[in-house]
Amino acid sequence: MSPAAAWTWASLAITYGIIFGTLALTPVIMPSGTPFGVRIPMPTPAIQQAVAQARRRFWVRLAAAGAATGLIAVLLGAERPALALEWIALGGLGLGFWAYYGVHRALKATKAAQRWYHGQPTGSAASLAPRETGGTAGPKGRVGGPDGFQLVALVMIVALVALMLLRYPLLPSRIPIHFGISGQPNGFMTKSYGAVLLVAATPAALTLGLLALARWLPRAQRRLDPAQPHTSEIQQEVFVHRSQIVLGLSADLVATQGLFTSLIIEGVLHPSPVLLLTSAWVPMLALVAAVVAIALQTGQGGSRVAVAEQDPPTGLVARDDDRYWRAGALYINRDDPALLVPKRVGFGYTINLGHPVSWVLLAAIVALLVLAPMLIRGHAP
Repeated sequence: MSPAAAWTWASLAITYGIIFGTLALTPVIMPSGTPFGVRIPMPTPAIQQAVAQARRRFWVRLAAAGAATGLIAVLLGAERPALALEWIALGGLGLGFWAYYGVHRALKATKAAQRWYHGQPTGSAASLAPRETGGTAGPKGRVGGPDGFQLVALVMIVALVALMLLRYPLLPSRIPIHFGISGQPNGFMTKSYGAVLLVAATPAALTLGLLALARWLPRAQRRLDPAQPHTSEIQQEVFVHRSQIVLGLSADLVATQGLFTSLIIEGVLHPSPVLLLTSAWVPMLALVAAVVAIALQTGQGGSRVAVAEQDPPTGLVARDDDRYWRAGALYINRDDPALLVPKRVGFGYTINLGHPVSWVLLAAIVALLVLAPMLIRGHAP
């Protein structure tokens, strides 16, 4: 097998493993109060049985989705490896959503048919303790400066921009900006300071955006459990702190891959299939492993964090707010002033699409990801 073919099949296998491995772990990190994106009251034996059945059904559907995705990818990979990779990324996620959404709808229908919320005393809880604006939140609410992961990302971004500028006089008139899987350049741009800085702009902007989000995260909305408000507040503090670590690690990944790209473009590193595979996938696999470990230890919203002192029972359950969640994944509530809210599916936070600022942020992200490559290509001769 040629190095290019080995690179292709390794990329296909890694992408497949990341997507379906993380999807399979989704039910494990979901909060017990919102399994598969469906709000439930205090779990009774009947509700617990329905949730356990939904979990088993999800894994069966996900196995079928994984088998279909893998089979089509193998058939495509022999002739059109690039299309096979796109299929795994897009088709795999689509079939994974099919597996999830069928279970979500079935559990929601069971909830309505069995009237799980009938006669339940509902309420809400909020923390009134003052929070610092910005910084890194600790598990007991302490707030400090950036952690080590965030500082590493900042250093790498500074090194990326400095490298591009210091080595500018040594660059050829035509700068390679894209490489095939064989390691040979197949895309070039005309040398100019603007073009060189533009190459560094995308990873720098994404990194700084992730770091800014990590600094702001302690101000994000906390969703406390009215049945155990003090316990859930402690869990939320740990969740915020570890979410900041995840954002710092994500910033490290973006900065690392941007620095690798700049080293190749500047001619410091000579591209090869092994180098391209290593620079693309080793940081990604390290990030995925770290995030999975954090998610399994923490749970979404801190649901898996053990708290020594439990609250006395309040007799209340969280209000049924399913109407604000589309498919249990998209949050749309125009009356909620919060811009970021904890996810129901997955690990971390999601945007309140009912907030006007959310559409400005989404437009800025799309512009960054779409316009920057177009501008770079515009500098190509």
